[in-house]
Amino acid sequence: MATVKVILKTHRKKDDGTFLVCIRISNEGKSRYKYIGYSVKPEQFKEGNGDWVRKHPDALYINSIAEDERSKIMEKITRLRLNNQPFDFDFLISDVPAQGHTFSEILDVIASRYHADSALTLYYRMISLKTQLREIFKGDILLNSITIEEIRRIDSFFRNEKKNTSNTVVRKIKHLRSAFREAQRMWPDIGQNPFEFFHPKSTPVNRAKLTPEQISEIEALSLMGVMDIYRDAFLFSYYTQGMRFGSVILIKRDQIQTMSLKYQMTKGLHFRELSLHPKLNRIISKYMPGKSPYLFPILKKEITNKRELHMAKNEANTVANACLKRIAILAGISEKVTFHVAKHSYAQMIKRAGVDPWIVKDSLGHTNFSTTEAYLKSLDNDQINEAITGLY
Repeated sequence: MATVKVILKTHRKKDDGTFLVCIRISNEGKSRYKYIGYSVKPEQFKEGNGDWVRKHPDALYINSIAEDERSKIMEKITRLRLNNQPFDFDFLISDVPAQGHTFSEILDVIASRYHADSALTLYYRMISLKTQLREIFKGDILLNSITIEEIRRIDSFFRNEKKNTSNTVVRKIKHLRSAFREAQRMWPDIGQNPFEFFHPKSTPVNRAKLTPEQISEIEALSLMGVMDIYRDAFLFSYYTQGMRFGSVILIKRDQIQTMSLKYQMTKGLHFRELSLHPKLNRIISKYMPGKSPYLFPILKKEITNKRELHMAKNEANTVANACLKRIAILAGISEKVTFHVAKHSYAQMIKRAGVDPWIVKDSLGHTNFSTTEAYLKSLDNDQINEAITGLY
């Protein structure tokens, strides 16, 4: 196994008492060196990672150059391995750049963009995809070496190893297809996109939803503590036109006026002003006297760091769904109830009420009407069954 280390070559002392900083490449008992053009005294150098030169006026710059050269050599070693080429010291110490681009590179590029835009869910998806691809191929893989066979291998891994649903697999393959397209835009020489020829089929979504009667059963339960809080948060979502979990737990008291509640939707970023009604006011009044920074005492302190907030919301959502599972059992509801079911249930209710679909679109915060059509279509079965009752 090849090793690449930044070292101080102490057997070549210069007239000023310094020694050369260099990169040592070792493989199968042999070593070669690449010099970076700088020398320091022994007391100014310490072997390790990333912080080799210390107490030197140019320490930061020298360390930066050393790390850049070390990374380039490591990348070349990866390219040789991926292309099944023999180990080549001359190539490694030369200034000839490594050839080809890997999937990790483009996923890192896209992930960094999402991170910069604070789209943390998409950022973590890219990082997860990168990790899973490296697990599949036992390391990185060159973009121009991917064939339909490799994609079938990826598809099989998602389905059989990760136990992903068909729709999750479709979403992941779609992300990889888009990533390859972006790579083509950045590096035109990588060739055609094999993902364009692979389109796994999705399955129709069966969106769970509750009837107004089932919602009433949940309201009537006598609960305490965390169960009570998450029950009320779920009902709050239902009565605020399907407000998403992340928005519900971040609602602050100053967003609630006498007759309305104002907030910004997490998808589409539309600003909404919702009218308050008795059932919503009953929940709000219950938590208004609280001391937490938010209306619901789910997050105990205000979190401003976006990464920490993302993690805190995910953890709270896990607890919410665990509580709702128990609440559904207590209410005699056989359907699987998660927090998002509040949105499905609200959509079903207004659809049955005959509300104009374009108003439904704005109410649900959808950017495109086609999204609303697909969303409502998946809620059709009960209504169709009721309509044809007695026809046979």
